[in-house]
Amino acid sequence: MKNIFLKAISSVALTIVLILASQLPASGQNGKGRRIEGTWRIRTTLHNCQTGVELRSFSGLNTFLAGGSMIATGAPSSPALLSTGHGIWEYMGGRSFINTVVFFRFNPDGTYAGTQKVTRHIEIADTSDQFTTNDSVEFFDSNDNLISTGCVTGTGQRIE
Repeated sequence: MKNIFLKAISSVALTIVLILASQLPASGQNGKGRRIEGTWRIRTTLHNCQTGVELRSFSGLNTFLAGGSMIATGAPSSPALLSTGHGIWEYMGGRSFINTVVFFRFNPDGTYAGTQKVTRHIEIADTSDQFTTNDSVEFFDSNDNLISTGCVTGTGQRIE
């Protein structure tokens, strides 16, 4: 009788463990509500940090790869002026991520102008298919000297 009772308890315990385990996110996914991996259509607006005045807006695509790498393309007024960006992202907890991406900039005559570094604080929405960002951007000349900074806000929509 004691043996049957212990087997019954063991079976119930195993069932509970399996049910709980099935609710855990797959490795590397961070749960659907916190997952950034995938491709997002973004809309960003550059602001003057002191006045808040909007300077320009543009669209782009960001692809966040499993493992923490990412690729970004923007749609500036002339695509020949800005390269594809390469960067990293990191999960910060909850639905928050931090992301850094670097682009090469070019002058209208095609000569190298420097780089543009964007540091982003991303917050994924409850629905996990949208995000908002508050960013800082630094512009460097061809000798890696900081020449200007800006503030950026943005939104993203997951492409599925």
